[in-house]
Amino acid sequence: MRYFWKFHQFEPVAVEELASRLGVSSLMARCLWNREVRSVEEGESFLAPFLKKLGDPFLVPDMEKAVERLLLARELNEPITIFGDYDVDGITAAAILNEFFLRLGWNFQGCYLPIRMEEGYGLSQEGIDHCMEGYPETRVLLAVDCGSTSAEGIERLQKSGLDVIVIDHHQIDHAEKPCPQALVNPRNVPEGQPVERELAELQSLCSAGLAFKLAHAILKRARDRDEEWAREFDLKEVLDLVALGTIADLVKLKGENRIFVEHGLRRINQAPRLGLQELLRSSRRRLVLVDDVSFYLAPRLNAAGRLEDAQVALELLTTTEPALAFRLAQQLEQVNQERKGLQNRIAEEVISRVRRNFDPEKDFVIVEGSFDWHIGVIGIAAAQVAKQFRRPVVILGGNGHTWRGSCRSVEGFDMAEALRQCEGLLLKHGGHSMAAGVELELNQLENFRQCLNKAAHKALGTETIKPNLLLDAEVKFSDVTPERLKELFGLAPFGMGNPSLALVVRRARMARPWRKFGQMHRHLKLFLNDGGSEIVEGVIWNFEEPLPPEGPLDVAFEPTLDNFGGQEVVRLKILDWKESED
Repeated sequence: MRYFWKFHQFEPVAVEELASRLGVSSLMARCLWNREVRSVEEGESFLAPFLKKLGDPFLVPDMEKAVERLLLARELNEPITIFGDYDVDGITAAAILNEFFLRLGWNFQGCYLPIRMEEGYGLSQEGIDHCMEGYPETRVLLAVDCGSTSAEGIERLQKSGLDVIVIDHHQIDHAEKPCPQALVNPRNVPEGQPVERELAELQSLCSAGLAFKLAHAILKRARDRDEEWAREFDLKEVLDLVALGTIADLVKLKGENRIFVEHGLRRINQAPRLGLQELLRSSRRRLVLVDDVSFYLAPRLNAAGRLEDAQVALELLTTTEPALAFRLAQQLEQVNQERKGLQNRIAEEVISRVRRNFDPEKDFVIVEGSFDWHIGVIGIAAAQVAKQFRRPVVILGGNGHTWRGSCRSVEGFDMAEALRQCEGLLLKHGGHSMAAGVELELNQLENFRQCLNKAAHKALGTETIKPNLLLDAEVKFSDVTPERLKELFGLAPFGMGNPSLALVVRRARMARPWRKFGQMHRHLKLFLNDGGSEIVEGVIWNFEEPLPPEGPLDVAFEPTLDNFGGQEVVRLKILDWKESED
């Protein structure tokens, strides 16, 4: 067993009632229940993620202020500039508003994306200086996917005569809360004040989703005023960008995020914009699902900001010139290959260090640093190490004057909250529960390690070394038919907060000998039977010794549906196995 097996708790009578009222199978109702869909209304909304179910954009705090200021800017023909971020969420959010302002004829100056290595994250002094040098006529600055912790930078901008509007989803430091013209952030709620359900759901939006909300709110208000120009833009055209940002930023695919991803992926597959066509071609993708965005498209878009200039990715997503799109996609492909090499080297060095000294009884967090490690890729390396050791990880690089690090967490540990507990030792910090950034003085490294370890000790135990595998239900192979799977796949798109199906069959046996396949024989193919007439094919990808015995076995798996010779065939992606108990 690689995992602790845990079944979701459920109420049988309530699940059967849900199945009856929704007109779905008991298995489907239980899977919905496991995803916290407990009422008929929630079930109907989950299974039919229509665009008309998107909520009122003016529910987001300060949206009214932002819309009125921007509409005034249009009326007065004031120059508007976007200051964004260098990750996929920041790039796609900037691209959405870039397309919106340009297409509708606003006095739009352009987008400035900071260079990670030189300017760091957010409205840094260097970033502001470079942005203003490039766009000196700016009167209204939109800080997109940043700004919620940039009180000093925003104050400086506003003293120089600019109005600043923040469009962001990151946590707010209420002790040093910035005071822009509008702080459009679902977390912009007075500290200690209860958060209403509708707003709590909006707090799962990423900045690309909020950029869409801003565009929606502007059009809604302008159309209410019978502005003719507001009828010239179809928001459906930017849903592909919203989906990219939403998936890449690892926010939960529930509520509005689920709607965005459902329709955005559909648009990418049916009518991809020019830049995405070239990116798909260079990454050898055709049909795009959530995993394809996570493992192929997002890393390539991210690579530009990690190693060079994120402007390349922004230009790719907004260009209408075929030759330029081809060249930019090839450039991202090359940079991504370089990123992989750097990332793997850092991860290997960290893993080697940790293995020499790691004590699971004492080390609840991993903190490692080296000035040789490229700060553009330490975040991805941290994710690899966190997966390996099932511990929160902080990897630090720097310039010899301070440590700058990326943090990646595990289930059950809120990294952003832990950093707040250690903020007396830090120069800067920000992010959310699963990923964050940090900067500290050179002499504070060991104190920071101890502080973070203390916070992790409260939340985690040694059992975290073996992660949980949450299971939907115990079934027979005869239950997993093509027809039933088509119903269950109505739960898609799967992703963060809406995991893929995970089912269990008890006391299965090998119907035929297993077979290794693939490069270096790294994968294992099994032919299983649980006493019925069905023989089901399963695959263990990247299997590790020991090999499973002939049986009886309990097998945890994700079902898939393939087309073989014109026939639909059920196959299993085996997640884990154990010998059956008597």
